[in-house]
Amino acid sequence: MNRAKHVVFGQGQVGVPLALRLARAGHEVVVARRHTAQPPAEGILVRTGDARDPFFVEDVTKGAATVYHCMNAAYAGQAWQQELPPLLKNLLDATKQRARLVVLDNLYMLNPARGAMRENTERHVSGRKTAVRAQLDDILQASIAAGDDVVVGRAGDFFGPNATSALLSEKVVRGIGEGRRPMLFGNVDALHSFGFIPDVADALLALGTAATLAERVYHLPVHTVTPRALVQSLAHALDVEVEPRVVNDTLFAVFALFVPLVRELKETAYQWRSSFVSDDSLFRRAFPTVGVTLREAVEMTAANARAQMGRQPSRGKARVTRAGTV
Repeated sequence: MNRAKHVVFGQGQVGVPLALRLARAGHEVVVARRHTAQPPAEGILVRTGDARDPFFVEDVTKGAATVYHCMNAAYAGQAWQQELPPLLKNLLDATKQRARLVVLDNLYMLNPARGAMRENTERHVSGRKTAVRAQLDDILQASIAAGDDVVVGRAGDFFGPNATSALLSEKVVRGIGEGRRPMLFGNVDALHSFGFIPDVADALLALGTAATLAERVYHLPVHTVTPRALVQSLAHALDVEVEPRVVNDTLFAVFALFVPLVRELKETAYQWRSSFVSDDSLFRRAFPTVGVTLREAVEMTAANARAQMGRQPSRGKARVTRAGTV
């Protein structure tokens, strides 16, 4: 392996495990973030600055072989409109003809109504956040068409170790281990594609270090399971019996009147009211060694929760099938 400089923008739930993997692979790793923080590990350099400043982005990416865009704005349509396009533009300008840019994206702008969503699935713009994602995709597609070394990885909803901003975050999983019922909404028995964070980090590393890429947009590995079954599987792995607490549409509407985050969730709530499934077969064919099984993902998530709670390993094993039955 040739040692190279890799720059990760964003020291969050995906940026940190990605940086750690790059460092373990022997690369020079720089993490760029807006606020001062300790490096994720010895040997990783943290550069503090604002990626909305093109001069900072230009400086921190000098000499990089690959740059990773793992940033997001606050979960609000207005913040996405104001912040995300300039962030992407600065990274594209800084890497043009100089480095590969790997962009972590999501599935928001895609239409799930006709079955499993693929890389070429038509768009479904339902509000400000999905409109911004479509705008960003237009920018990315134009850059790809111009011959820039850009690759996009679209991930499902996160779970697993280091999940801090997710429906099934580390905090929620610890609560399950303590016997608390997680609060979910929508149809908890509809299939949903979840991105296991270690899989996502491994997939971005694969895209960033591949010598050649057959495609420029990939759906990253997902685990497709119903939210109810995933909660039950995590509970079983944690030696408890817990069922999710489902917020009905009426109560959801009431919460939206008073809770800003719930208000922001309204425009994308359709993703949880029926099946929301990503087809990751293109990526899995290209990178067959990346990703763990759903059973392994559940067990790793439970082990992480037990470690945080100071509990001994479970005596049982999670029982999960592809369809989500435990």
